[in-house]
Amino acid sequence: MSKSNKLFKWVNYNENNNSNTYGSDSDTDDSTGYTTINKDVFSSILRHPYIEHIKENDKIDIYKTNNERKYWVIYRLKTYNEVNHVVEFYVLNDFLSSTTNTDNVDSELQSIYGDKRIKGNILFKGNRYSFVQVRNNTDSNNWLNIWDILVNKHYFGNKICDNVIDFFKGCGEVSNLMIGTTICLKPITLYTNIEERFYEYITKTKSIQYCQSETESLIHLRNFKEGDNIRTICFVDDREIGDSIHELEYNDYIVKNVVGEEIGEIEWVFKNNNALFSFVK
Repeated sequence: MSKSNKLFKWVNYNENNNSNTYGSDSDTDDSTGYTTINKDVFSSILRHPYIEHIKENDKIDIYKTNNERKYWVIYRLKTYNEVNHVVEFYVLNDFLSSTTNTDNVDSELQSIYGDKRIKGNILFKGNRYSFVQVRNNTDSNNWLNIWDILVNKHYFGNKICDNVIDFFKGCGEVSNLMIGTTICLKPITLYTNIEERFYEYITKTKSIQYCQSETESLIHLRNFKEGDNIRTICFVDDREIGDSIHELEYNDYIVKNVVGEEIGEIEWVFKNNNALFSFVK
């Protein structure tokens, strides 16, 4: 698996952490001197280092009554195709937040299906952010990945507010998952428009192959355009922009400039749906 895609550089996004590995934590319990973790045994276990490293003294009372604004960063760990792991964030357009009144926050949290756990808190630019993990949630609506937030800056065209974007620019490491010392590949999110008659099939299979054209199996995706009704999460390796469709003979997908469209228009063309997961709006 790779670190965050080089594709992010196309939109001038660079992660705070440019390395694809983290320094190893000590595997010795200082209080006893005994080894507590066998690296060979645990090297294949999925980890979320950012949450693991939130200090205990940062786990303060989120309901403390004062006038500071508190934000809830609601997230889940999602696995696609049994091998692709990603952190997704529940965002409507801003984080759920409150000052002294928590009643509305409670009701909003309860409306999100799944078991919830407060994992810790941090201070960021004078505001407190509390991380809430949601488990056993299989919904698709309003669960965003880091590409949606920092690259697309929207969800189906609904703009994500600057506060959310600013937070993830400063704390982007929260989207890192690791197996061993390698950061898991992060997906990109692309869009397209599909006829309504295919909705049931797409909802069941998460695939749009053979839904775009009756004459070919190729899958065409792009950045969002007004009216797009399909959002596709793509786990892809790095690829340079090319102009030849014949490159598909040797690659699973290509990225090419769109002839006749505005300068800078790019299209992703895939020949199979092995690493694509599509959802209806």
